[in-house]
Amino acid sequence: MTFSKAWLEKKIMCGLCNFGCCNHPSFHVEITEDEQEFYRKEYGLDLELEWKQNGCCDLLKDDNTGCSLGDDRPLFCKLYPLVENKSNRLVINNWGYLHCPKPDNYELDKVVDGKYHYKLKKRHKNKREELILDDKIENVVKQIWLQAKDSIIQKYGQEYYEKIKTEMKQTIKHEFF
Repeated sequence: MTFSKAWLEKKIMCGLCNFGCCNHPSFHVEITEDEQEFYRKEYGLDLELEWKQNGCCDLLKDDNTGCSLGDDRPLFCKLYPLVENKSNRLVINNWGYLHCPKPDNYELDKVVDGKYHYKLKKRHKNKREELILDDKIENVVKQIWLQAKDSIIQKYGQEYYEKIKTEMKQTIKHEFF
């Protein structure tokens, strides 16, 4: 397994959207047999090892606040938009890069009570019209990559993570790790 520095350097704001990937008709979810057993025991769910979302993942909450499994959501979902491409390389999914919010899609509107209010520059169905953040947008992007660390280690191991970390620190223009 290799990884693409060029793709991993891309800045996107995964999770600060309208759950575009979870609502996309062509997307699917994969789980391991261990996860399947866990969901059966803990949640009473009888899930296939892979299923198509058909426009809306059944695990999304009705109130549009994310996955009903929270931190127990599948590793496949926790890693997204990081995926293994056909060349067996870890990259940011092309769909995610094209459709996920990016810092340059927003402009600062105002700061109120320590909260940063950003407005979307150009309307897009997979991007929220307004973001209210606890920090400047460039610092929030840093935090999103930090969230992927544990999932990378869980799936690929500490040694692989350390290799990515070492190589990325040489060229990365934002804090990846």
